[in-house]
Amino acid sequence: TAIGRNIENGPCWFDEGQADYVQAAQSAANTADAFPIALQSRYDERYLINKYFNFKPTSDALYKIISEEVSGSKLCIDETPYFGYTLGSLVSEKIVIDFGWKKYLALMDNLGKSDWNVAFKDTFGKDLTSWYKKDLVPYILKILAEKD
Repeated sequence: TAIGRNIENGPCWFDEGQADYVQAAQSAANTADAFPIALQSRYDERYLINKYFNFKPTSDALYKIISEEVSGSKLCIDETPYFGYTLGSLVSEKIVIDFGWKKYLALMDNLGKSDWNVAFKDTFGKDLTSWYKKDLVPYILKILAEKD
């Protein structure tokens, strides 16, 4: 990553997702030239994830993907729905919303020292499973339900 840490200790979707999110966030905050990039990125994320779930995502199915998809999975980077980018961007967005940019960067730093569960707990002081189920999954389902 740009900060020189190994974030491969995280889920498959975190590595590319954080890069995709930062690009979209920068585009959304930029001039009219870059804003369409952010809009297209959000549309693609929603469409590809929804398509994977046959346009009927459920809390349980989404939680399973979030919690079990591992690095090296073809669904992460090589095949549709490219969870490494699509889902990863949405997870990164929610982390920044809930905890802020400084903590987000601290998470990347902590991933260089421990696994995902420990780094998350050490950085945010929250149980990962609880955050997934109570905060992240409902947020992503809300995003997936948005209309164009």
